[in-house]
Amino acid sequence: MSIMDQFINPGLSLSLSRPVSFAIVVIGIYLAVTLSSSKRRRGLPLPPGPKPELFIGNARQLPKGKQWITASQWGKDYGDLVYARIPGKSILFLNSVKAANDLLEKRSKIYSDRTHSTMIDLTGWAFNLLHMGYNDEWRKHRRMFQQMFRPDAVGDYQSIQRRKIHEWLKRLLETPGQFMQHNTLLSISIMMSIVYGSSVDSIDDPLIHIGKQAMGIMSDCLVPGKFLVETFPFLRYLPTWVPGCGFLKYAENGTRLTREMQFVPFEATKEKMRMGQGSESLVAEYLGDTDHIGGLRGQEREDVLRHVATTSYAGGVDTTVSSLSTIFRAMVLSPSAQRKIQSEIDHVTGRKRLPEFTDREFMPYCEAAYREVMRWYPVTPLGIAHTTSEDDVYMGWFIPKGTQCFPNVWAMTRDESKYKDADRFIPERFLDADGKPNDDTFVPAFGFGRRICVGRFFADATVWYTLVSLLAVFDILPAKDEDGKDIDITEYEYTDGAIIHPLPFPCIIKPRSIESITIIEKAIATDI
Repeated sequence: MSIMDQFINPGLSLSLSRPVSFAIVVIGIYLAVTLSSSKRRRGLPLPPGPKPELFIGNARQLPKGKQWITASQWGKDYGDLVYARIPGKSILFLNSVKAANDLLEKRSKIYSDRTHSTMIDLTGWAFNLLHMGYNDEWRKHRRMFQQMFRPDAVGDYQSIQRRKIHEWLKRLLETPGQFMQHNTLLSISIMMSIVYGSSVDSIDDPLIHIGKQAMGIMSDCLVPGKFLVETFPFLRYLPTWVPGCGFLKYAENGTRLTREMQFVPFEATKEKMRMGQGSESLVAEYLGDTDHIGGLRGQEREDVLRHVATTSYAGGVDTTVSSLSTIFRAMVLSPSAQRKIQSEIDHVTGRKRLPEFTDREFMPYCEAAYREVMRWYPVTPLGIAHTTSEDDVYMGWFIPKGTQCFPNVWAMTRDESKYKDADRFIPERFLDADGKPNDDTFVPAFGFGRRICVGRFFADATVWYTLVSLLAVFDILPAKDEDGKDIDITEYEYTDGAIIHPLPFPCIIKPRSIESITIIEKAIATDI
């Protein structure tokens, strides 16, 4: 039982140890002071939301898991803006694209900060661009990231994306049952090659295990209310045996993993450079730069570069992998969409080659299918919170400084007024009457305002090219049970956390024809 559980449990036994009793008294005083010190509201009401309980606010109403579902339901009850409190924090759920744009885009000057996270500090993730406050340090890191992944630079990486995706097709041919592992290997191998010039050719590579564990910890840290230390930072200084302090060992492991993520591949690239082994990579390019990119030089430039490189590595481990696995799930559940995608690909390629990046403009249905993948199961369903740096007023409601504003991507992508039958995979929703892509190009999962994902153009290209390459040569079919009936994978859900993934599910992956195998082999031979 955690300290919070003890505090809010009316049946709590009074026979507590002296340290625990003292901690509860301190917590009670802290809560009373925090919740009674009202913000200056200028006579205006807070946005609507569920009624808070005395002292603990909405802590018991907000579940630890899948909070986007709860926030979406609250949106139906209270509207586009839903205000909630947990001890020490104000939370605002933005349940529509309009609300998110009005605040996070149009008022980005005061809606671009991050709330300081004790767990992010304790697990070693504070270096990540995602978690930095809206300050000069963030600007330095973002400037370098933008230089690496700006739209006109993304084309420079296509040869690596193409080669790695062709290798991925061969793995699917050899061991189709391991498709989820292959997706992870594909995503991380692309990023490691581009960023560090490193070759990651096996799912058993230590860098994959390190990255997956570290990203799982980071995802946990982003869930509101998951760790009591976020409400009571002083807990970080208590012994691990104190109830509610088990997070300390968890954080210690996180720190070890994030340090390995930062330094192992980075130092390996530096060593190659020292030995004169040319490494075509972003790290090598920026380390060898003599123009002091962005005004940075010396150790500062190396530190920023290492942080940006690790942030890219992290993205390869987690977010793109989720989208790739969702493609397989969508194809199993939507065979008619799969056939239409394949028909369009065949029309463009003549079934004699794999698609190219330059084919994209000639594949409107494939474009629509890509957008639907990104809408159907968004990688970050609750979004990443923006924190207000000033008090604000919106539509007559007072939004206090320090409020964590979550763009509820799940609610936006489930808006029935815009996406009818939103739980179904229907690429046609992104086509106009003439069969051409409509103007609904925005992907909420990439974020909003000044905090929008810098690597979105690169991720867009990777996911699109993976989708069309896969369906050019493979059929994705339902697996069969013992009676020969299709296994219903709708019962296989997604993981929890700030970043979600499909839980492992069965499917059949088979070449569309003998010629498909030849096409894969020729593509790989051409890449060599």
